[in-house]
This record gives sequence, C-alpha cells and structure tokens, in this order.
Amino acid sequence: MALTSIIASKELGYQPVLLATYQFADGSFFRCSTHNFSTGEGGNQYNGNDYLARIDAQDIQQVQARSEQGVDRIADVTIHLYNADQLIFTTYEQNAARGFKGAKLKLALVLMDIDPATGLYTFSTDSPAPVKFSGICDAPSCEAGGLMLIVRATTSHNLSRVDFPIIHVQQRCANFFARNAAERLAGASDMSDWRWGCGYDPDQAGTDPEIGGDCRRGNTTTALATDPQGNVISDAAGIFVTCN
Repeated sequence: MALTSIIASKELGYQPVLLATYQFADGSFFRCSTHNFSTGEGGNQYNGNDYLARIDAQDIQQVQARSEQGVDRIADVTIHLYNADQLIFTTYEQNAARGFKGAKLKLALVLMDIDPATGLYTFSTDSPAPVKFSGICDAPSCEAGGLMLIVRATTSHNLSRVDFPIIHVQQRCANFFARNAAERLAGASDMSDWRWGCGYDPDQAGTDPEIGGDCRRGNTTTALATDPQGNVISDAAGIFVTCN
C-alpha cells in the first residue's frame, strides 16, 4: 500500500521510518535509518539496500517559504548518529576521499510494519521512497566522547551561503593526509597533488619545487601507535598514516 493511502486509511500498526542516504565525494554511499534494515545486523533490506540502525535522533527545522512566491522547503536538518563502535567516523569521516563536509544527504520517509507470518518488515510500496529533504552536509561534530556523531545539512536549494575563509580555523586539519610512501612523495614534491597542502613526508627523498631543497619534512612517533579510541595512527616505522 502506498504511503498516502496508509495515512488516509488510518491503518494501525504502521510506524514512520526515516531513511538517510549520504553520498560522498568518491561516489560511495552510507545508508542509515531509525530501524535495522541491514542483513548483516539481522534485519531485512529496504528496496535492495542495507540501512544501518544508526539514527538516534533528528532535528528537522520547520518548513519555510523560500520566497513570497516560492516553494515551501525544510531549511536544514541535524542527524544524531550512533558511533560507539567508531564505524562511521573511521570509515567515512577519516577517509581522505570521503568526509561528511560537502557530502549530499537525502532523507526519505516510509511506513513500516511487521508481517506476522514471516516476522520480516513490510513497507509502504512507494518506490522510490518519497524524498522529504535534499541538502549539503557541514563538517560533523562529536558528542559523548565520540559515541555520537552529529551531522547538520542545509537544503541544496540555498544559493546564498558562502563560506569564508576558504580554509577554516578549526581543531582538525582541512588538508588531505598522505597514507603511504607514494602519496607522501607526491604530496611533498608535486604542487598539483591533493596532499600538497599538508606536505607530510619524513622519509621519501625528493625535491621541493618551491625552494629546490629536500622535500622531506614532518615528525614520527612510535611504531603502530594508536589514538585514544584505539585507532592505529602510525605504521611499523613510526610514520603517521593519519593526521594526528
């Protein structure tokens, strides 16, 4: 049954379910929901995709008129994500090719019930699910010692937002970090490389194109060092593999 038909008939049992889909710069997706729709965690998929049960709460701003003659839209949303296992942070935020800042977010709404014959979830039949919000994400923030990841997104129809300065003053470095020897050498010797802004390269000899000298720079630490969350931040030689 379609979403609108269920609402109109006032059938009991169906629960509203929020589906969030994040698309990152490298084209990968992270799908999560208020319920478990992941076969890997004991649930059943929605529309052929796994949605992890990671949404703790959502703050959805009231609908606002874009202009006096415009279309009513949701201005921005804030999603609170469970991150106790650090899966979201390490897989999507720490990955240099991804990161939530600038990622696309789509929120969809479906209704869900449990089939008494099979024990599996059944859904309203709208396909694809009605998209209620489409926006661009800001950089995330952590709460409760990293157990919660907070991601805010502004509607993609907001054309008035301009961020200054381009490189923000913040605790976390905005540059791409080299993860291996080849990336360290490229980031220290090639000004067109994504990692040039960082330039971390304590071990790979090369020529700095700006000063003409040795391009090696940066400190090291103990072998296979870890951060407070237990993530490995250096290799066997003590060279950092993630920005610390």
